[in-house]
Amino acid sequence: MATAETSILYQIGIHTTAETSCPTVPARYSHMSLSGAGFTVIGSRDRGDDADLDEDTVNLAFSREDVDINPPLSLTAKDSMLRKAGADVFEFVAYGGNEELMELDSDMSVAAHVVSFGTTRTKRTVIVEVNGHWVDYYPNCVVKVTQIPAGLTEGGVGRTRFSVRPLGTSSIGGGWQRKYFS
Repeated sequence: MATAETSILYQIGIHTTAETSCPTVPARYSHMSLSGAGFTVIGSRDRGDDADLDEDTVNLAFSREDVDINPPLSLTAKDSMLRKAGADVFEFVAYGGNEELMELDSDMSVAAHVVSFGTTRTKRTVIVEVNGHWVDYYPNCVVKVTQIPAGLTEGGVGRTRFSVRPLGTSSIGGGWQRKYFS
């Protein structure tokens, strides 16, 4: 049975290092295996992932900066040039507050079960899979935990909010590529 065309998110994978190659894209309606490739996977604990994803909180965005060309005495712009374009900051929420989630922050470290801020920034690779159709590949990102659970909610699950800032690389200037499943 084919996966529905509703384009729901399946998983977000975050690797501990930047510019980690994207795993081989599988056949359409299959799913990319990220856990075996060294990624921390946020999707569904029922499938064995590291945390549950609140897919309604994910909004992938782009930024584009244009420059309008306005000759003297023109009534309107005569041209528009692209100054820069690329992936913009996006956020998502994972359920839980476990160490594995805190270790994903580019500016935090976990040692002997103690989390703290450090002075070294570690960039990450982030992959977002849309239910058996494609992956959005962000090879160089600053990942930040922006909110952590201060206590357990009624259901016993806290929420950890992430912010991801994609950055360009020498081969992927806009900081993003979409890879469609074959």
